[in-house]
Amino acid sequence: RNDRIGAGAEIRLTDALSVTGSVSTGTTGIGGAALVTYESSPENKSFVGYKLDPDRDEVSSGGQAVNGRDDGVIVAGSYRKLNDWLSAFAESNADFFGRKRTLTHVYGITFKPDEIWSASLGMELGTILDAHNGDFDRKGFSAKAGYLTETLSASAALEARFEDSTDNKRDRNTYLMRAQTSWKTSENWRLSAHADA
Repeated sequence: RNDRIGAGAEIRLTDALSVTGSVSTGTTGIGGAALVTYESSPENKSFVGYKLDPDRDEVSSGGQAVNGRDDGVIVAGSYRKLNDWLSAFAESNADFFGRKRTLTHVYGITFKPDEIWSASLGMELGTILDAHNGDFDRKGFSAKAGYLTETLSASAALEARFEDSTDNKRDRNTYLMRAQTSWKTSENWRLSAHADA
């Protein structure tokens, strides 16, 4: 059971600058969020904010139980459309989950030469400070390609993650692959396939 009550608001200070916020309380505690967004156009925006999720648990936080108090997440980022076929984004998160302190930076670019083809590259760099289990660094790299028409869609993605701990007990390299396709044979029928490795 999780009974909650809360309120939220959005204020547009100028045509480009807006502020949103919310606060709630309930069975699992106090929650809240605040975000300041500067959007010069639909394809170009920057933001900074804070979020405290009272329902966040060890499952949604990397499988680690909270050791201490959850003080929320500070996030800042930017999205930019560089030209008609190339866009980029960058985002940083400072996570204060219990006694762990995590700083993560995510960068990516998307290449879309037309309405059919798309491709993207991503990189994630993170540092986890954990006095109980030991500190470690995390690096992740990803690549994705997609094809989309009215009747056929297909995509494939590759991802590699590397974790390096100070005591070498949690060193781990992970490699992932995902592929999926969908073919609309008629208005009533569609064939789909999905694979993970």
